Amino acid sequence: MYFMNQEIYVLKKRFILYHTKCTLMTTSIVNRSILKQIFLSFRAMFYRERPLLVGVDKSGNRYFEAPPNKASEHTHLSKLPKRFFLMPGQNGLECSHGNIDVELSSVPPEWHSWLSHRRSNPPTEEEIEANAVSRINRLSRAAELEVKYNEERQEMIKQGLLHTDKVESSNIHSKSSFPIHSDLQISPDESHKGTK
Repeated sequence: MYFMNQEIYVLKKRFILYHTKCTLMTTSIVNRSILKQIFLSFRAMFYRERPLLVGVDKSGNRYFEAPPNKASEHTHLSKLPKRFFLMPGQNGLECSHGNIDVELSSVPPEWHSWLSHRRSNPPTEEEIEANAVSRINRLSRAAELEVKYNEERQEMIKQGLLHTDKVESSNIHSKSSFPIHSDLQISPDESHKGTK
């Protein structure tokens, strides 16, 4: 159907408006007019709800939550709120990951789980501090256990209850890692034990 150098294709109650100079593709239902779509796009652009500042961590990262996009065609985007963070020096999402060197390791694990919707409520400072203390305690306990294990191992070697690594490694190297058969070639044009 031609209308002022435009072709309109109707596909499964959705349309694509094609013009010789530009193409406007939309996925909205046919009964909406183009002017209504343009109006809704401009309204959404200017009257969008501002993201809410949820918290700030010790590194200065600011964490935001924006309401879900109800007009989205993707169901997961229309149900979940959008969560993001801005590093110190960032004023908006325009200057985020592409322009600034993002150090994701500076994001605490509690905030990372909140950003990826693995938890519903943002973490508190007390929770982050308690987890950091617990992490330090686990690392120190692991270091103590490693020292204790090495001391016990050295004592067992001195008593002769445990063989040294040299004997164990020689046993490993003496064993073949792959079976060798006399009737099979090891590599092309080569046979085992030099026979052809």
